[in-house]
Amino acid sequence: MFKGLSAFPLSPIRHGTLDLNAFEKLVGNLVGARVDSICVPGSTGLYPYLSKGQIFALTSRCVYASENIPVIAGIGALKTQEVLANLENVQKAGVSAVLLAPMSYHPLLENEVYELYRAVDSESSIPICLYDNPMATGFDFSADLYASISDLPMVKAIKFPGRKLDEGFDINEATLDLSGDVVLGISGDQYALDALSNGCKLWFSVVGGLLPELALKLMCVNDPHYSEEARQLNAQLQPLWVMFGKYKGAVRVVAEFAKAIGYVDYFCLPRPFLPLQEEDYNMLIVLADVLRSQGYLK
Repeated sequence: MFKGLSAFPLSPIRHGTLDLNAFEKLVGNLVGARVDSICVPGSTGLYPYLSKGQIFALTSRCVYASENIPVIAGIGALKTQEVLANLENVQKAGVSAVLLAPMSYHPLLENEVYELYRAVDSESSIPICLYDNPMATGFDFSADLYASISDLPMVKAIKFPGRKLDEGFDINEATLDLSGDVVLGISGDQYALDALSNGCKLWFSVVGGLLPELALKLMCVNDPHYSEEARQLNAQLQPLWVMFGKYKGAVRVVAEFAKAIGYVDYFCLPRPFLPLQEEDYNMLIVLADVLRSQGYLK
């Protein structure tokens, strides 16, 4: 399950209500492209902003429509009790694995984070992916904590935060102390090509949730027949990567890109999120037109 392209679609919200029709179109696009797995709801899918019932609605719809593509569900919440309730719900929905980040308002200690994962591990009948997202959670995993959590029997993958290779990312060194069956996957789409070029076999992708054919092309960077095309495409997406930094993450940018492409006709995030600046949105429209002319948009 934890291999290849794991696509993270949006959970479109209109006037405070989930737009399940728009969501199903996004999932249908992923199924048509045959991505390796679908994570719903991930961070782009707004799991911290959704009720237990909304998470169940999204995951059950996705499982039904997935045509045997594995579905991973984000279950993070502020309290362990709520995390376990989410776990129970998504297991009932039939997902294949869960994604868990240590959410908090007050900073968590390492032993508290370990106990969170241990509690979920003891209740889970499906694999767990540790989600390391310090920009969102404010928590930095140490190498020792990685190693101790990876020893838990149901922990099978780590969603590793993206970083440049010259900032110390080494896929082989990063996995040295992990349990043998735990897979390390890259996130942060702007860093993915470097990681994939240097041995990473799993990409947790925001862009893949919106443009799966494009993301699958980037996954071919080590194929001699497609390597140059993948690198050129990644360079073409540089304005998108810059915006991810400007807006402190991908969620606002991808939501607006979905509108520029035409998957939705409204800003699909809840308040207090706000749309991009007009010049940035116009840049997304131009990029969408270019990608459409190249066959990456239907």
